[in-house]
Amino acid sequence: MNGRNVRNLSITVTAFYMKIAGFWVASNYAEKRWRNIAMFVTIFFVFMAITIEGRDLYFVWGDFEEDTSSAKRIIFTFHLMGCMCQLLMFTYSCDCLMHDSMSMANAVYSSLWSYLPMDKYGKLLRKDLMFVIMRSRSPCCLTACGFFPVSLETYTGILSTAVSYFTLLRNQSADTS
Repeated sequence: MNGRNVRNLSITVTAFYMKIAGFWVASNYAEKRWRNIAMFVTIFFVFMAITIEGRDLYFVWGDFEEDTSSAKRIIFTFHLMGCMCQLLMFTYSCDCLMHDSMSMANAVYSSLWSYLPMDKYGKLLRKDLMFVIMRSRSPCCLTACGFFPVSLETYTGILSTAVSYFTLLRNQSADTS
């Protein structure tokens, strides 16, 4: 295979993996809809995994059974930490996208646009720069199926909801015993 075919194959494989992971640039409405659904499903299942792992960790730490091994405790603890780290990485990248898109206006304004010539092309480029500045007033964000933007606030909201469910479970188990 020559170098061009290897490069095209590499780009094709990379695009395929990005589509599977849900991180691809949508070229039409159907792809955008599927990307949003993939992000929503990812966040939903990570939230459910954190909630279930928190419940399992609560049961394993000996509140209901005294004969649980320390290996089970360690397994559930690390699995819960892994779910939390996975969600953190996902929401952190989305949050960075929001903040970087908001700082785009300052970057364009601090460029050397004032040194552009005042001919036809310089004026056209100035208009384009003004369009970029106006467009960057509203942040670019990735949403979970259009319901809410994914950011670090989403991460804290999911964790606080999972802890609330865990506390509710703990209070219910304390009331029954």
